[in-house]
Amino acid sequence: MIDFTLNFSTTDYILLAVNCLIVIYITTFHRCFISKVKNFKAKNSDENIAALPAISVIVYCRDNAERLAKLLPQILNQKYDAKFEVIVVNDGSSEDTKDVFNYLTISHKNLYQTFIPKGADNISPKKLALTLGVKASQYEYMVFTNADAVIDSELWLDSYGKEFAKGKDVVIGNSVPTRECSKKLSSFIMFDILADRVTIFSSALFGRIYRCSTYNTGYKKDLFLENKSFSRHINLNYGDDDIFIRLFANASNTTLILDRKSLVECNYTNPRKFHSIMKQRNIYTRKNTTPFGRNIMAVGSFATWLWLATTITGVILSLPNIIPSIIYFVLCILFWTFTILAWKKAAKTLSMQVSAWGMPLFILYRPVYNLTYKLKTHRNRRLFYVLR
Repeated sequence: MIDFTLNFSTTDYILLAVNCLIVIYITTFHRCFISKVKNFKAKNSDENIAALPAISVIVYCRDNAERLAKLLPQILNQKYDAKFEVIVVNDGSSEDTKDVFNYLTISHKNLYQTFIPKGADNISPKKLALTLGVKASQYEYMVFTNADAVIDSELWLDSYGKEFAKGKDVVIGNSVPTRECSKKLSSFIMFDILADRVTIFSSALFGRIYRCSTYNTGYKKDLFLENKSFSRHINLNYGDDDIFIRLFANASNTTLILDRKSLVECNYTNPRKFHSIMKQRNIYTRKNTTPFGRNIMAVGSFATWLWLATTITGVILSLPNIIPSIIYFVLCILFWTFTILAWKKAAKTLSMQVSAWGMPLFILYRPVYNLTYKLKTHRNRRLFYVLR
């Protein structure tokens, strides 16, 4: 028989108290971490900015002539009121790539290219390419991207120049899959990418910089040289976007650019495979990076599972009394309303589309998904070293 009394057992009170505390934590502190990205605004206005600095744009290319042919005009035609050069570093370049370059150099004298020497097998090709690009650059400030990037805005470089002119040494931009790539990825993977971006940018906004995107990042040349490029982790294939950036990026010399005009879209050849590789490499290298943001996300995942456990257990143990079930239902509405709104606003800020209806399942499943990738990364750990 259904009961509507307020005679709760001690267990009921304990479960309700734990459930309430979890809801308070998720809807306040944890939600603030997620919403940090949405609330971000550049501190200084564009007024009274010093003269824009000259910039070297370094493009990493690996046998990607068709996409390079689309990207280079997007960079070369940037509306930037200062000098800039574009340096293409070819890794295993094909004849088609050379043809693209030769055609564009006819009308663009600020376009250059260099090659990775044959037989350079004892160093990561990507790190060697970036090192060659940096050494070939003639300007103090550098911006990095890849050949399969898509830059829609003509003010992309201007976004970097303004931040450099304000005195920032490191500028970290946002990169997301193109719409075509997003269609090839599951809704959950898109949420996983969003959660990763939120962790990166919210951590940076709290002053804990631990990773950037090789598709959309810039910093001073001196920082690269003073830290002896990638010599500290030369044996790893990866680490150019997290281990290295952590050496010199900090709360005072680093800023973010998250608006639409600074966005870079990534046109991956195989989006699912690329996501899998990136997730494994980030899991492997993160032991050398700050855990601040990841710990907050991990606590949020644990709290969500604990909320689910206390809700189910509390409802079952309180029956036939229906009053606790009503309280749990109200707390459930509050829990997911605040959570979903925070994630949706973050997704909008980062120019990503994520299903709101699937978020409860995505949030609950993500720690399981991460665990499977930790196991996969451990099995494939030899792949992360140059000499295997």
